[in-house]
Order: sequence, then structure tokens, then C-alpha cells
Amino acid sequence: MSKVLVNESSLTGIANAIRGKNGSTTTYKPSEMAAAITAISGGGEPTIEALSITANGTYTAPDGVDGYSPVTVNVPQDGGPPESAFVISRDCSYRFAYNGWNWFISQYENRITTSEVMDTESMFCYSDIKNVPFDINYKNSLIYDYYSITNMFNGCSYIEKLPILNNIKIEMCSYLFRYCYRLRNIPDNFASTWDWSYLEQQTIAYTGNQQSMFYNCYSLRSIPINIIKSGNPYCNYSYSYFNNGFQNCHSLNELVNLPIPYTKSTWTSNAFYNTFTYCSRLKNAIFALQEDGTPYVVKWKSQIIDFSNCIGWLYNNTDYKNYILNYNSGITADKEVTDATTYAALKDDPDWFTCDVAYSRYNHDSAVATINSLPDTSAYLASKGGTNTIKFKGAAGSATDGGAINSLTEEEIAVAAAKGWTVTLV
Repeated sequence: MSKVLVNESSLTGIANAIRGKNGSTTTYKPSEMAAAITAISGGGEPTIEALSITANGTYTAPDGVDGYSPVTVNVPQDGGPPESAFVISRDCSYRFAYNGWNWFISQYENRITTSEVMDTESMFCYSDIKNVPFDINYKNSLIYDYYSITNMFNGCSYIEKLPILNNIKIEMCSYLFRYCYRLRNIPDNFASTWDWSYLEQQTIAYTGNQQSMFYNCYSLRSIPINIIKSGNPYCNYSYSYFNNGFQNCHSLNELVNLPIPYTKSTWTSNAFYNTFTYCSRLKNAIFALQEDGTPYVVKWKSQIIDFSNCIGWLYNNTDYKNYILNYNSGITADKEVTDATTYAALKDDPDWFTCDVAYSRYNHDSAVATINSLPDTSAYLASKGGTNTIKFKGAAGSATDGGAINSLTEEEIAVAAAKGWTVTLV
């Protein structure tokens, strides 16, 4: 028999785990641990029927089931779980966070409903759930109840299907989908009943924080613009949805009619920190225009919008290909453009991608569309001084029908200059 050295701290940890499961204070010898583990009854996540019944006729979640607040529901005469056990309401902050109640969702998904829900900050954060099978119905009242959904799905790296949020009055929504690696689609009606009026009336710079909403959404193919269609017009640059907004959205196709809700705020530091970095399939990024078709007029300086860092093409590295191919984008390796032949065959295919900057989806024509939609900062710069810059990768798209960005004409660059933007090619 071979000799094996066992660390004392490891044995202590195993013994502590056993005592944590069986509730005892027993001191175990190594030879007794296997039997003690075998003797632990049950196993897996508890069912609602297994929750302890107290003397006053209620189910109460035992220790370890719910890490944030006790859950107690009335018990009917026959002892079965009442329907009220499956109605989620009121403050749901952290309710299903960190996998604490995954068992409840998986076992009773067809019975769970929501009503009069209030704050849902971090409601599902860092949970391994794949989908949320019930809608979130917020409290709909005439009083000024406004709710935070900050971090609501942050860290849900397996989620593929979202619930619909009904009748929510938005207050904060930063980090909403951050690290949702496998989220491919957001329903068009996900935000169709959001009430933005609270943010539209705010003057406090941090209210309406929308930063990093889609950060590291590797598989996301499109974004309904109504999720970010409005906001606090006085919002500070640090809290705008531009700040890390779409960074590492490797599969994102285009962003059209990007809202400019911040018309009353003065921005003197860059709000566009990594906004579009590694949007590796992006073919268009176009800002919304006013109703008369003219660009918005804003008080911005020191802004740097960077389209030079792998915008439209993928960094040629196995790990970066994995971000597109091995999560949930639906894009397959046979859609890669590598030369003139594959470009001709795939350029009209919605799933194509490339690791060659010459075939960048974001090209000259894309840059012209972005420049034409840029907000007008000229009046503010003339009064206060300063500069704004938009950067492009000059060689991007040189082998595409749209042409290389470095083929921008003087007239096309002049459109940006007239609005206070300096065009830089790298």
C-alpha cells in the first residue's frame, strides 16, 4: 500500500463540512469521515416540502437556503405548499442572487408569479440560472416609487432567456447585463413599459446611472434601443451608458439611433471610455438625430470616441475567436472571411466575421455615417475652448465594398470639423 500525506487543515475542513451538514459537534477521526458523509440524509437543494414547519403553521426556510432574508409563508390545513408560496413581491433585491434559490426556480418555474415588486437591484446577480421563466411585475402606483435594477443580471454568465419587466419606473440600471456571456437576444418588449419620466426630470448628476450596461456580453447580437432611449439630461459623463457601454460585445451587429439624452449636462471629461472597444463585428454606429434631422447640440469637450481598437474585426487570437464561437452567438467557424473568395461568398451573410482588418465590417462607409450623426459641439468649444476627437483605424475595410477608412475625403472630414470634432487616423 502506498503512503499518502494528508494536510491537517484539509482534514479539519472536511470535518467542519460534515458538522455543517449534520448539525453535530462531533470530533471525527479520518477513518470515521466516510461513514459520517454517507449518513448525511437528503442531499441536493431542498424542496419547498422539505422546509421546516413551525408550530404556528408556517413554512420557514432553514439556514443556508436563503442567504439574504428569511422566507415564511402560511401553511394550509392539508399541509401542502400554498399558492402564496409562489408569489414573489415587494423588495426583491438580491432575492435569487448567488444561486441561493436556484432550486426554487428550477423546481417550481411553472407556478412562480410576481406582483407588486419594488427594487430588483442585484435580484439574480451571479446566479447560474439559464433562464428566468416568469415576468417581473412591478408595483404600479400613482405615488413616486422609482426602482433600481442595477446589477439585476450582472454575472449571470449562463442566462439565455430574460423575463419581461412590466410597469417599471426606472431609477438606476448600471451593470444591468454585465458578464452575461451567453445572452444572445434581448426581447424587443423587455423595456416597452418602462417609465422614463423620472430620469427626464432629474438634475442630480448620478441619478440614472447607466454605465457598463452591456459590458462583456460576448454573444449579444442586437440591442433594442428603447432600453437606453432616454435618461437624465444632466447625467454626469461617468454615469452615462457610453462609459464602458458596449465593450467586448464581440458579436454585436450594429448600433443605430444611439440616444443623446444628455443635452443639458456639461461634459469636460471623456464619457466614451471603452464604449466600443472590441465590438468585433460592428458594422454601424450611428447617433440619433433630432426630429428635424439635424444632429443634437451638446456641451461637450475632451471627448474621445475611439473606433480604432478592433471595431469590425476580431483580434487574431484563439481566445478572441472563442468569445464569438464558443458561447451562444449562433455564429460558426465556417462564417469567417479570410480572403477575397470568402468575402465574396459571405459578405451578405448576417453571421460573417473576420480577423483581418482589411475585411473589417466597420469601413469607410461606416465612418461616414458615424461622422454625419455626431453631436454638434462647435458652439460650446468656441465659447469654452478645448477639443473633441474621433479616432479610426485607417486601414480598416480596405478590401471591402465600403472601402478603407483612410479614403475619407476632405469634404467628409470637414463635416466632423464643422461640429467641433477632429478626425484622427491610426
